[in-house]
Amino acid sequence: MAVDPMTGHVIAASDRAKRTDVQAVPVNAVEAVVAAAGEGHYDVTELEFRDGRYRVQARDDDGKTARVEIDAQTGQIASIKH
Repeated sequence: MAVDPMTGHVIAASDRAKRTDVQAVPVNAVEAVVAAAGEGHYDVTELEFRDGRYRVQARDDDGKTARVEIDAQTGQIASIKH
């Protein structure tokens, strides 16, 4: 079983072999959200995967919104935009 990083949908192993649009990345969407939470942004309002990066839009405890970009290969924070 795998998770499609573009949609977050679970893909059965039998279906994964048939698909050509699924990108294999070492960091999954849950790990990206955990990385954003590590920067203080817990309330996730949007998650997308594009160009090898997860973009997590989330609010902090004060309600301030930021977009945290996480590199899908390393899991490192690439940028934070408030």
